[in-house]
Amino acid sequence: NNYNYNKLATSIVNSCKVLILEGENSEIIEEQVKEKLRRTGNKIDIYKSNTLEESVKIAQKVSVKGDVILLSPTTTYYTKFKNYEEMGESIN
Repeated sequence: NNYNYNKLATSIVNSCKVLILEGENSEIIEEQVKEKLRRTGNKIDIYKSNTLEESVKIAQKVSVKGDVILLSPTTTYYTKFKNYEEMGESIN
């Protein structure tokens, strides 16, 4: 698969302090983010997860009051659920 996450990687490097990756394209995103980090010298804690539920638990553990947590599915993630409501219900 030849997905290019260059713009996403730039946004992550410029905006995030933590990145939690899960899913089939997570390795590609991680590679592109790490390349941007090498170029900029920025630091981001990167975690890997196997499920959405695990991602939420990691986010809860590493976040502090005032942090913004964004769950941002990319490409094929929505194929796991009928719609966004079903996805939201799966993490409650």
